[in-house]
Amino acid sequence: MQYGLHSSTNISVCRGNLQERISTQPKIEIFRLQLLNSYAVDFEREAFDRFMDGKPVNFMEIPGFKEWIAGIAKKRASGARIINLNVLDLPLSDYIRFGINSLRISKKSGQESRFVERKQVLPLTRGFQDFWLFDSKTVMLVNYDKEGHFLSESNPITDPEVVSKHILVRDGLVEASLPMEAFLRQNKADLISRPKPKRNKSKS
Repeated sequence: MQYGLHSSTNISVCRGNLQERISTQPKIEIFRLQLLNSYAVDFEREAFDRFMDGKPVNFMEIPGFKEWIAGIAKKRASGARIINLNVLDLPLSDYIRFGINSLRISKKSGQESRFVERKQVLPLTRGFQDFWLFDSKTVMLVNYDKEGHFLSESNPITDPEVVSKHILVRDGLVEASLPMEAFLRQNKADLISRPKPKRNKSKS
């Protein structure tokens, strides 16, 4: 899992063209679609391991998290809408459960987080990959390997036909999805902030 622009938790330092575009250009809406159940990022491994061991995680100590939160607040103050939408499978992966609390923090700064179960939207998402959509005018695709490692992002795409297809996907997914907390309640998937500690079986 990678924080921020290349993870489900939206916590990290941005890269290249994507960083510049998010920080300076979107005026109306920033939409992000995430289709993976897990993303692999080395520098969050320690925090994820703490989560899996049942220990508390301070997301504010993760590199780039404070900056991401500040960026969300700044964009919201300027009037932009920020939507992060996860298409996922049930039961929730450990990665998604780990990211829920960071998404809750992002919500306090103005980001909307929405969840939808994959099987409900398969026809809509078939043939698409993770992407960002800025002001319904520009698309940037994000590429990952099979393990969820970030590979690259595309150059900004402004071709009207390509953009219109991604707008249709965005609109359909927003309509089909629920706000994260409502989704968790409906699916009884709202787990505590960290799993129960793993207990070693005592040897007799």
